[in-house]
Amino acid sequence: MKNKEFLKSLSAIADQLRRTIEAEVVGFESTPAAIAERRAKVFDPLGGFEYFVYTYFLHYVHTEEKSQLHEFLFTRLPEILREPKGVPEATGAPRGEGKSTLVTQLFTLYCIVTAQKHYCVIVMDSIDQA
Repeated sequence: MKNKEFLKSLSAIADQLRRTIEAEVVGFESTPAAIAERRAKVFDPLGGFEYFVYTYFLHYVHTEEKSQLHEFLFTRLPEILREPKGVPEATGAPRGEGKSTLVTQLFTLYCIVTAQKHYCVIVMDSIDQA
């Protein structure tokens, strides 16, 4: 596939994804005031991460009832983010608790979206699971 053909097919995929998102994502008011309110909630240093997850990624957490791990992470991760220096942190939980989803994917995305981190390094040891 030539470069021009690739870009054309990529554009078609993007158009299809855009249509799918527009068809499936409902309920977000698009007035400037509503957008400003959502942004303010996302940028809240205490509850912003939790709001971000439950507003835009509810399909990843599957329920509004939080596990003890999620309660802990929604409190602890913003605390770490507010620290002026890096904080070493190790938290363990059984498989299926959403550690990778919540921390690696959504918290990293939250840090980037809110411009609180510019370079997110992800290091994992999953050789035993391979």
